[in-house]
Amino acid sequence: MAEAAAAVALYWARARVAEVARHARSDGWRGGGCRRSCGCAGRGRAPVTPGNRFILVVTVGLGVAAGPLDSAVNVAFPAIISAFGQDVAAIQWVIICYVLTYSSLLLGCGRLADLYGHRRVFAIGIVWSMLALIACSLATQFEWFLVARVAQGIGTAMLLSTGPALLTLSYPPEERTRALASYALVIAIASASGPMAAASLVNTFGWQAVYWFRIPLLLASGLGVWLFIRVQKNPTISESFDAVGAALMVMAVVGAMFTMNQASGESDGWLWASLVVTFVAGIGFVWRALRVDYPIIDVRLFRYRLFAAANLSHVLINAASFTIMLLVPFYLGRTLDNDARAIGWYLALYPLGAVLASLVARRGMQQFGELRLSLAALLLSTIGLWLVTQWRLPIEPYMVVVALAVHGFGVGLFQVAAVDVVMATVPRTQQGVGGSLNMLTRTLGVVMGASGGSLLFAAFGGHVGATDEAFADAFIAVFEVAVAVSIVATVMLALIGGGRHQST
Repeated sequence: MAEAAAAVALYWARARVAEVARHARSDGWRGGGCRRSCGCAGRGRAPVTPGNRFILVVTVGLGVAAGPLDSAVNVAFPAIISAFGQDVAAIQWVIICYVLTYSSLLLGCGRLADLYGHRRVFAIGIVWSMLALIACSLATQFEWFLVARVAQGIGTAMLLSTGPALLTLSYPPEERTRALASYALVIAIASASGPMAAASLVNTFGWQAVYWFRIPLLLASGLGVWLFIRVQKNPTISESFDAVGAALMVMAVVGAMFTMNQASGESDGWLWASLVVTFVAGIGFVWRALRVDYPIIDVRLFRYRLFAAANLSHVLINAASFTIMLLVPFYLGRTLDNDARAIGWYLALYPLGAVLASLVARRGMQQFGELRLSLAALLLSTIGLWLVTQWRLPIEPYMVVVALAVHGFGVGLFQVAAVDVVMATVPRTQQGVGGSLNMLTRTLGVVMGASGGSLLFAAFGGHVGATDEAFADAFIAVFEVAVAVSIVATVMLALIGGGRHQST
């Protein structure tokens, strides 16, 4: 069955590539037909046909997928710890080195892409990521492995900051939602595929496989960039890069994430220090952005009510949602006797719901508009989280399926609507920054959810060795808080999201 599916997919892909080649010969298109601007389409754009849409989405998607496919690493944690002779506490550094690096560099890389070309930064990100993944696979000492994880974070920042811009700038404005829905589909599929593929990879090839299996995808993406995306001179090259602002942004983001990490455990006095760094660097970044001619991001954009509300709601809904990935595996383990494969398939329902949402998001945006669709999406997300609070041990499978699928569908819809708001508000010369901001708010929410969820679970008396009753009580209490956070996000968007061009 798998071989037949692969053969059909290969035949279809070859047909689509042939179609693209015909269009390329007829209209001179490479990467969306761009004639000018930042490595993709802009003014003077050739028609974006179904054929070159496909190849553009595949090219960008294969490169960007290297980021969300890092979810496969979670499955390999026990093998990684065993291979390097570390204890369980060392896992946090495997996560921190990667997440802190890419999240703190997203806006800076997005701005560099706006200045020097999205294609150029994306291509560098592909090569850098391949080298970093090879380094992770070959590391023989834990310290060098962490250095390789930092390098991997740098490559991921370059890829994630340029992916949305390469797509949105290659489509006319009226087709922007289609491009972003395609991008969301890639992210959702990659997020769902990582954990499902990881178990077989680790069992067959060892923990190193969760890194090197992404290299062929990056090679294919690099080939697509070379063949189909034209090198262009960017008209914003006369603008300067605000290195001071970028440094302040890195300090603020790293400080914020380190603060959340410290809040969920023993702070050893570092909590207050990281709070001070976050506050000072954040204020400094805003002050700097208001006074330089070409800031990393124009903070005045947050005067627009829908833009500000969409970004804040994006942080909150991702914080509420991450409680699923944080606690549901342990809850299911008590019913499924820790069957990793079964747990993985259940957890895949969440991103699979997002996959379905990305397929219908464009039609929903056209019919209801971005604000109404966002509110409906947040309402669905809230319902999904509330359904989790109704779980009782032993749990009925249908309750898991419904809750995770409904929540995933709602989150998937909202993410398409939120990134559409951001990319529509940010000027076309700053689309790299816009895409980076969307990924940054998502990452901040995930870290907030991981830290806050762990802290609340412990505060409510939950731990791995607790009785079923005590564990379930703490689990339900955490998800009741998650429901409240989701309601806050919904109400806030309804109250202050009055229009993209209305100032607060």
